[in-house]
Amino acid sequence: MSALRIAYHGEQEVLMSATTVGPLQHDFRVISLIGVAHGASHYYQLAFATMLLIVRQEAGLSYADVGLLAGIFYGVSGIAQTAAGFAVDRFGARPILAGGLFVVGCGLALISFA
Repeated sequence: MSALRIAYHGEQEVLMSATTVGPLQHDFRVISLIGVAHGASHYYQLAFATMLLIVRQEAGLSYADVGLLAGIFYGVSGIAQTAAGFAVDRFGARPILAGGLFVVGCGLALISFA
């Protein structure tokens, strides 16, 4: 959708067209993709915690062992997310996001064989 507006440049009146929907659609798309990726990140982290509780008895782990494993996982996750933030600043969000989701997906696939 285009809208017409009048801009004043010095003494001259200039008729300009402004596209308002294009940038909004782009912003919506970017925010949606970031939201989906962020949601997937939380899903993977919560899936890990739930999985630990499910396999706790089969692996012969105590709740303290499960807590230690979860603490290590979330500690490493925090360090990796900090490093990923620096990598995003240097290389851009798209390759880091794609690589991170790929690595996490591969890790979950490997866990399924355990």
